[in-house]
Amino acid sequence: MSSSSSSSSAQPALPSGISPCCLTGFRWSGTPQRTVLPSPLPGTTNAVYKTGTNPRVAILFIHDVFGWIFPNAPCCLTGFRWSGTPQRTVLPSPLPGTTNAVYKTGTNPRVAILFIHDVFGWIFPNVRLLADHYAAEANATVFVPDFFDGFVCPPELLIEERWAEVDLKRFAKENAREVREPEIFAFARALKSAEGGGFEKLGAVGYCYGGWAVFRLAAAEHESEGSEGKGKKLVDAVTAGHPTYLTKGDIEGVSKNVPVQVLAPEFDPAYPAELKTHTFATLQKLGVPFEYSHFPGVHHACFIRGDERKEGEREAMVRGKNVAVAWMK
Repeated sequence: MSSSSSSSSAQPALPSGISPCCLTGFRWSGTPQRTVLPSPLPGTTNAVYKTGTNPRVAILFIHDVFGWIFPNAPCCLTGFRWSGTPQRTVLPSPLPGTTNAVYKTGTNPRVAILFIHDVFGWIFPNVRLLADHYAAEANATVFVPDFFDGFVCPPELLIEERWAEVDLKRFAKENAREVREPEIFAFARALKSAEGGGFEKLGAVGYCYGGWAVFRLAAAEHESEGSEGKGKKLVDAVTAGHPTYLTKGDIEGVSKNVPVQVLAPEFDPAYPAELKTHTFATLQKLGVPFEYSHFPGVHHACFIRGDERKEGEREAMVRGKNVAVAWMK
């Protein structure tokens, strides 16, 4: 188990595609100032980029996966394409054994992520953009099914805070847990089936409404539903961000064989302190591999509907995405 925290100080709002970095005055779009040495150092075989002239002090810079010629030393917080355009399209027909329209992104034939959306539905741009991030950065094929029979909450209601226009009672009735759980499980099973892709590994990510669902997918009672010869788990790992409708029973029912990640904003009436404490204590007691990440100073929905203009929310969105990607890898 690992637990992480972040500073409550905010990064300034940045243009889309620009990563906030802890180093000020960063010449991110400039030209490297020195050149490659004509030959390796004595006793070595490595080509070398060298910069600086101090004869007494040296720094050995060990690059990342992008290699030694990558012009930008990557920042720990990668950029968030929140205002971009989703990269993939809707499948022409549902997967075998399901009835859900699906947004699909990524091309990995072995690893899939089931993304369970929130009240704003499967076409909400932020949901699809986040799915694109997961596909590219976790190297997975990500599926965002429509679990609300076409219902979507118009984005302008979020932007203009016109919550009174949302019929939440009707939504809660039509999308109650007992109504949607069967099709959520059917979709997960379809991804493991040969007809639906035969994915060897399946992760599940759920924000807000989707939070309770990923806990149910990780339940011990479903361990026998894995593919023969590939383990008995229906899902291999789950991530829940600011979960809604989550119960103590959901937490207590998790299999010790399914790693669980929880992303918890400090202020969240849907996931209050008592339930957070119960999550932490119960998962430890059960011996479940888990990561609980606390996000101080931000509120419910910050990971999926965060406002870049609000203090701390961009930082939470980026960090939340990064830790989820790392968990799914």
